[in-house]
Amino acid sequence: MRLRPRTLALAATLAVGSALVAGAAPATADPDVTLKAATVGRVAGGDRIATAIAAAQSFAGGKAKAVVLARSDNFADSLGAAPLASDKGGPLLLTDRDSLRADVRAQIDDVLADGGRVYVLGGTSAVSAAVEDQVKSLVGAANVQRVAGGDRYGTAVEIA
Repeated sequence: MRLRPRTLALAATLAVGSALVAGAAPATADPDVTLKAATVGRVAGGDRIATAIAAAQSFAGGKAKAVVLARSDNFADSLGAAPLASDKGGPLLLTDRDSLRADVRAQIDDVLADGGRVYVLGGTSAVSAAVEDQVKSLVGAANVQRVAGGDRYGTAVEIA
């Protein structure tokens, strides 16, 4: 789809949040554009892992079909994790490479519906086999799937 210059300008205005965040829709002559006022709130935690947990706690519907688990200190796999989480119907949670924090474990247990799947992103150099084993002990080995390529680019391809 090719965007017209007016649409691009409107998208840029919305991206910075000026009129929409304030609740007033900007004027447009384009009949194909419908704007709605948005409510903006902040989701935060003490660190990036806690922020992901806070976002998961506000997951619509209460129980998720899946949880996507990515490494917290390396953004490469996390970039692909967000659309995967959306596609699979669940939140994105973050983990340390070598250990699954108790609060992350508790959130997986709270948000994942019975029979739901946990997608562990990246190879064992990204998220260790020990973390994968901890997740398997929590939700069952059949409900855990590692999504990995030979490197971060290969993992991105596998996610796609």
